[in-house]
Amino acid sequence: MIFIVVGSFKLGGTERTASRIGLELIRQGHAVKFILLKGVFDYNEKELVENSIVLDNPKWKFKTVRKMLSLFTLIALLRRHRPRYLVSFSMGINLFVFFTFYRRIIFRIESNIFIYKKKLYRRYFQKILSISPNVKKIVVPSKGLYDGCYQYFLAPEKLVLISNPIDVPSIQRLGAESIDDYPQLQNGKFIVTAGRLHESKGFRQLIQVFLKSKLAATYSLVILGEGPQRPALEKVISDLSAEQKVYLLGYQQNPYRFFAKARFFILNSAHESFGNVLIESMASGIPVVSNDCDFGPRHIIKQGRNGILYDRSNEAEFLSALERVGLDNDLWESLKEAAKTDVEHYKIQEITSFWTLNIINFE
Repeated sequence: MIFIVVGSFKLGGTERTASRIGLELIRQGHAVKFILLKGVFDYNEKELVENSIVLDNPKWKFKTVRKMLSLFTLIALLRRHRPRYLVSFSMGINLFVFFTFYRRIIFRIESNIFIYKKKLYRRYFQKILSISPNVKKIVVPSKGLYDGCYQYFLAPEKLVLISNPIDVPSIQRLGAESIDDYPQLQNGKFIVTAGRLHESKGFRQLIQVFLKSKLAATYSLVILGEGPQRPALEKVISDLSAEQKVYLLGYQQNPYRFFAKARFFILNSAHESFGNVLIESMASGIPVVSNDCDFGPRHIIKQGRNGILYDRSNEAEFLSALERVGLDNDLWESLKEAAKTDVEHYKIQEITSFWTLNIINFE
């Protein structure tokens, strides 16, 4: 049996990756239990719910007490089931899992640990915990993050590079759903981006550069997601009188229906440990354009083959990337076809086989 520990199954990249890997392992005949710190199931899949154990009990009043009792509950489960591995799927949960003192632990570093300036303890904890003999392997999703961790960690030989997976048939099925509820997008002349509305995602700059580009004459920009920066972005759009050119469509249960109908997807983040939205867009059948940030985009995008990387600090280069993919039909067709081929490497079955080979069957 394998225990996969996640905070919850709220909507998010880490949670989506954990559910995909775990469910595919179950379909391949492995015994898997999802251990949740909180009983949130935004991914309302029957198989997911049936194979989950929630540690938190809302009757426990104080937060510290609840965490301690959750830890004791997990320790009791480990003693009862003796799983082959205890897999922590999130950097924020690694410390919690470590204090079970179980002897077969797998850590996963899902985010860029090198961006922390104020909360340096998060980075140092990972470095110190990695040397424990109880920690057998540390999984990272991209080559750049792997290289950074290899130089930083005290036990780099434990690192394993395994990319995040996607469910291509599911994405394509959801992509076929209509966007008729958004009449302003019916002409298909739009580019799309998605993510939490946060300063690090670069949406403000994206809006400003898009409106300066030649694309703005015929295309609109669609931004999917919610977050603390929404009021500021609404003000930018209003100040630039761009209400008919830039649309903040909020959180979407099915973003793939927008991806599949857009000209291309653009990611303007300051940092990405992987970049799930890039491979999801490629699976939706569109090219991808991204800031060449640490670490994920350059792991996924092969420059000029399946997408375009640019330096967002260089506005001329940023504009050129937008206009080339938006206006050059030959380039657009070439990128789109290569993206469809290259995304095959991220299929859930293939990525799960890496987990089986490097983690599940590791001795």
